[in-house]
Amino acid sequence: LAYWDFNEASEPTKTNDLIKGFEGALMGTTAYTDDGGGRSGAAGDRAIDMGNIGQNGTGITVESGGIFNIAARQDQIAISFWQNLSAVTASSSFRALSPSTGGNQRGIGVHATWSNSNVYFDTAGCCDTASQRINGDGSSITTLGQWRHIVFQKNGPLKEVWVDGILILSGNNSSVLPSDFSQLLIGTDNEGSNISGQIDDFAVFADSLSSDEIAKLAAGDDPRSLIPANDDSDFDGIPDAYETANGLNPTANDANEDLDNDGMSNIDEFVAATDPNNDDSDNDGLKDGVESGTGIFVDLNNTGTNPLDDDSDNDSLLDGIENPNLPFRDSNQPGTDPNSTDSDNDGYSDSSELQFNTDPTSAQSIPQTQELLVYYDFNGQATDQMGNAPDASLLVDAAITTEGQGVSGTAGDEALDLAFPGDGSMAMVDIGQHFDKINATNAVAVSFWQFNTGATQSSAFWLIAPSASNNTRGFQAHTPWSDGTIYVDVAGCCGPGRLTAGGVVIENQWQHFVFQRTISGDLEIWVDGIKVAEKPNIPDLLPLDGSFTIGGEPNTTNSLSGRLDDLAVYSDALKEDQITALAGGTTPIELFGGGAAELAITEIAYDPNTDQASLTWNSRSQANYSIDISETLGLDAWEEVIDDIPSQGDTTTVQLPALTQSSKLFFRVRQVQ
Repeated sequence: LAYWDFNEASEPTKTNDLIKGFEGALMGTTAYTDDGGGRSGAAGDRAIDMGNIGQNGTGITVESGGIFNIAARQDQIAISFWQNLSAVTASSSFRALSPSTGGNQRGIGVHATWSNSNVYFDTAGCCDTASQRINGDGSSITTLGQWRHIVFQKNGPLKEVWVDGILILSGNNSSVLPSDFSQLLIGTDNEGSNISGQIDDFAVFADSLSSDEIAKLAAGDDPRSLIPANDDSDFDGIPDAYETANGLNPTANDANEDLDNDGMSNIDEFVAATDPNNDDSDNDGLKDGVESGTGIFVDLNNTGTNPLDDDSDNDSLLDGIENPNLPFRDSNQPGTDPNSTDSDNDGYSDSSELQFNTDPTSAQSIPQTQELLVYYDFNGQATDQMGNAPDASLLVDAAITTEGQGVSGTAGDEALDLAFPGDGSMAMVDIGQHFDKINATNAVAVSFWQFNTGATQSSAFWLIAPSASNNTRGFQAHTPWSDGTIYVDVAGCCGPGRLTAGGVVIENQWQHFVFQRTISGDLEIWVDGIKVAEKPNIPDLLPLDGSFTIGGEPNTTNSLSGRLDDLAVYSDALKEDQITALAGGTTPIELFGGGAAELAITEIAYDPNTDQASLTWNSRSQANYSIDISETLGLDAWEEVIDDIPSQGDTTTVQLPALTQSSKLFFRVRQVQ
């Protein structure tokens, strides 16, 4: 069905299979090895390197995972590959996704091995040993630094695992293969569990293999050599095994017939790996014959879409409802291009524009979702300059620096000093409603300046989501972790919501960082105004409760080594020009405007009939105030008359009790919390 030898490295982010040209995309820091780095060691032989770090966002994504459905029709399949581990971690060597299947879409999933050195082979879900899983000792795979040949195969209920031509595990599972495979992940899975090491010569067969065939592969034979020369009895270009499995006639030339009347001939269905018995193989509302795969929409007879992908542009809209020749009306007639995630090129995906009731076909119609929510400049205080969030509490030895130690170095500019690495020094902001808009937009950006004095086990920020795993990890970043790598996590750790970047943090120097999840589901890392890493199709944010830490991980001693300044949180991703401006020294308030007004009494009203006065002043949400009076303005002459007044928002008005003192009084308002 498919075979990637990984020897053609001219396009460093792509790899094409040698049977039908199915393209794989190299994720994150996945890379080709040097020439001669493949399993044979010969000149011209390369492999794919996932790196030496588990949960590092590496691996290969093949969108044409529908090829597995050919094998599924007869409940037979074999997957052969070579693997060279550099570490034994909790990882997946590959996973074929089936949207209808449990176990996180685990149509076929293998751990070769897991961190306990056991091998696991799951089909049609996870992890029932009667219907879905066989597992056992995988120590023959885990010799580090050595190439091992591995075959996972299924023939009806019988499942087997072979290593270097030797059967190491077999068993029976009752569940048949699912029929809606959609995506293949090589070297990882959809939970981010990449292997540490290299993979080579990855082949998929529509049948199980014999012991002799497996022995040939383990001896280094090309997977294509297993296909006999005379496997097409009627010489119609379609293998007999395929014709038998799919209801075609292996003894008569029926290549140009159309078994399912979808406008695509039998031989074209074989080449495209679509189902010759289903006029709509991907169930997107379009017949296979009109989905030409060109990427260009012409009309409803030539949509340019992928017949094996119900959402060719990954914008969360079925191909069948997208038609750019129709005007925008609503979600049932969006008027969008099925080959473009963002039909009007305004930076917002088609589906997100529908979500926020804007026109996805007009660049002048964009969601109004971007707002500066909180901003801590640490200039002599730890107060949110927007007036939305509580003051940050400084924990352990965290402190505001002396004047001039902020990012600008100018008088009056200060920063947050995290004291000693790993001592739990950080700033903590309590629960509040200031992140409610993030929960509504499903997007967030965090920007800040950092002066790092050494890589430690630490976090620059940690937005708390009570329902998230791994210490309520809603949205957080290590900048960097002790290994020198930047990690950012969304909705827990450390699977599909993780993105990494290495080699970009410079010690003893101020650097500007932006971490953001876009409404369209992209995760991005920006350093000094340059995008250094990005990853699409990130999980949704989990609800944030407003609490977060600055400079460390909550409830731990994992605190940063160095200083942080000008930390801001936004309700949507920032645009490139905004990030450039921030990295150039523009402050978030200068960029967005607004911010809480300085504390000042704005009105004194007196009612002579009741002999009472009321005061109005600029206030911050989440703050409490006290009112003092004085007759002389002397330093020791102030008397508190009302204490612990909760803020009423941007302004607060309070009526004073009847006063018996002198007719001339001075009033003072103090923020007390």
